[in-house]
Amino acid sequence: MSQTCLTLDYVSRSMSQTCLTLVLVSILMPCPRHSLTLALKM
Repeated sequence: MSQTCLTLDYVSRSMSQTCLTLVLVSILMPCPRHSLTLALKM
């Protein structure tokens, strides 16, 4: 049971990280080189 909770926690964490990355990219869209560097760092 705890393994399922861990998996759910990991999934939700990675999902929020993806959302954050998308938000960052959309904010930094005007300068694509900068957003690309950020995306690669993630």
